[in-house]
Amino acid sequence: MAQVLLQKEFERVDFLTTTVYEKTVIPKSPRFIIRQGDLIVTNYPLSNPKSMGIRYAHPKPLKENTFLFRHTHLFLAEGQKTILVHKEHGVVEIPQNYYDLNLYTFERAVD
Repeated sequence: MAQVLLQKEFERVDFLTTTVYEKTVIPKSPRFIIRQGDLIVTNYPLSNPKSMGIRYAHPKPLKENTFLFRHTHLFLAEGQKTILVHKEHGVVEIPQNYYDLNLYTFERAVD
């Protein structure tokens, strides 16, 4: 069933009109922050995120090593790297284990 959900998610991407071909590779660094629309990814915890109007994001597991946030952000956890896919924001390769990342979203955001 997870494979069907993943396939349906990729079918929603219109590869002719999106920037999904754009790929960014984040260099390994002690601290980084990535923002894709309503999703914020860091490799360090933000202090008091609620005061900044953000909260923790909770992607749902689709299958082993694959997670989906708000039906728009797809995470592929591959050992010591994570690949983040979004149909408008492109593909980001993060040199960090998925479980070591901190994921946040804006309080009332919708992507």
